[in-house]
Amino acid sequence: MKKVKGGKPHWVKFHKKLPEDSIIGGYEEEVLYIMRAMHETALTPGKFVPSTGKGYVEWGWHVHEKSEFEIFCGYDCIWVPSSGNKIPVGAIEAGYTEGVHEIMYIGRVMYNNHVIPGKIAPSHCVCYIAYAGQSLAIEEYEILVDPFQRNKSVNDFYVSNLHTPNSM
Repeated sequence: MKKVKGGKPHWVKFHKKLPEDSIIGGYEEEVLYIMRAMHETALTPGKFVPSTGKGYVEWGWHVHEKSEFEIFCGYDCIWVPSSGNKIPVGAIEAGYTEGVHEIMYIGRVMYNNHVIPGKIAPSHCVCYIAYAGQSLAIEEYEILVDPFQRNKSVNDFYVSNLHTPNSM
């Protein structure tokens, strides 16, 4: 047995090859990975589609293709069911919105028999996904959590207000 080294969640700039510890975010005709990219003034989580070599983010009710982005990596994460603006303790911060710079989180939804990763801005009360060229907003979703940042109970939640990096 070989001991696993590292494992802490982290972001890696994409350079034409997925890092070994890339986290699978879902499935839509192929395995999807979690990515994030700048769009306008927002750092936005989305999905990486290996067959296209591109990332896709939802922003402003449109799907935007990205060729420069970061891939989410690590081993120490779990998916926790949630809905609306309920953000579990230990949810992984993945970016921020434009304007007020509200923190965004990594979400995923089951849609049309696919599991699609996307973004959660708590004040919007949904997980936004890019699916089949469309922007969709889904109220029930799973959110990615670092279990080592959580309290003892798996069901601990806090309802998020608008948080900015400067106000924390």
